[in-house]
Amino acid sequence: MTIPNEHLPRVQNRKKVFFFLYSLNGGGAERIMLSVLQHMDHARFEGHLLLCECSGDYAHLVPPGIPVHDLQSVRSRRFNRFHVLWALLRIFKDNRPQLIISTSKNTGLLALLACVFLVIPARAVMRLTNMLTEKAKEDGFDASEWASHRWLYFFADMVIAPSQAVLNDFQRSLDLRNPLRHRVILNFVDEGHIQACLQETPVDLVRAPGTKRVILMSGRLMPRKRYELALEAFRLLTVEDQDVSLWILGHGPSLEQLKKLAMDLGISHKVFFPGFQKNPYAFLQKADVFLMTSLFEGCPNVVLEAVYLGKPVVTTKYNDSVSDLVEHGVNGYVIEPDPKALALGLKAILFDAQMSKKMSEASLEKGRCLTRKNGVAAYEKIFDDLLEHRL
Repeated sequence: MTIPNEHLPRVQNRKKVFFFLYSLNGGGAERIMLSVLQHMDHARFEGHLLLCECSGDYAHLVPPGIPVHDLQSVRSRRFNRFHVLWALLRIFKDNRPQLIISTSKNTGLLALLACVFLVIPARAVMRLTNMLTEKAKEDGFDASEWASHRWLYFFADMVIAPSQAVLNDFQRSLDLRNPLRHRVILNFVDEGHIQACLQETPVDLVRAPGTKRVILMSGRLMPRKRYELALEAFRLLTVEDQDVSLWILGHGPSLEQLKKLAMDLGISHKVFFPGFQKNPYAFLQKADVFLMTSLFEGCPNVVLEAVYLGKPVVTTKYNDSVSDLVEHGVNGYVIEPDPKALALGLKAILFDAQMSKKMSEASLEKGRCLTRKNGVAAYEKIFDDLLEHRL
């Protein structure tokens, strides 16, 4: 499938940049890549979107007029590399990409192989999304998995990490260090998109009877997000203070387990699971504090957006770069993964109006530096340097 490109400027000699994503399912990496694809300079770059699955939560964010190449090769949950490679060979032969940016090992390897087979001198950019050592523990990497990672990143022309902690972890785990080819670009806020969403019909957050304050969480419902910690902390908080409710946006494999835990803890009447939301900002705007309990993250967009909207944040230490977004005691609290400590951190913000106001102002100030313009410009600089062979 290819979307007509009548909305884009017809300029000769534009550089062909292919964004290779597995799918459009909800995730920070997908949102950042779609934002770069939409807002980069289309007078200089001809953007293409490559997808193994042309569907997902973020399908509505695909920029109009961008050619979308649906590989139509995954008919089950299994990643069929041979079908994808065959489809890639046909697409690359017809379109001759000059730069390919991928966000996963599988898509990156396939893109490199396709270019080798067709003798296409495309520059390869790999964007890290998370802490590699933690991902390896979660997925159970064996020796061959580590070897394929090292091979891919060794031959990549550029590796981009969303935080210094992610880059340090990557370099240590693969024993690869190249200052010229390893860069950090923090995730950014698409402020135009957020403001447009906030102009939509306001969301009325349903509060349990007698509750005034709202804690918000957002993300895929999966074990590494440790939502059970949040529920335990919320139970402790409501023992002492009853006028608070917890909203958890998103979907995922842990949903039913979390609903059962909320019921077992006796807090199900104050905990809401509204599912994935195309407009989470309307919910975030009404919240009093944002909570994150992840075991590990790269540079979490949900925290970044909470900061941009001026929300105090209570978070566990998801990596060593957590202070890029949340400064302990300034615009939130960075807390050990302990329910009692989390409950105390939430209470310190929710029931102290002066502290809440101070932290909200600090978040707004920090959020001004996290704009789309700066982020997209950083990607464009790397594209230019690679395509002009300055790197």
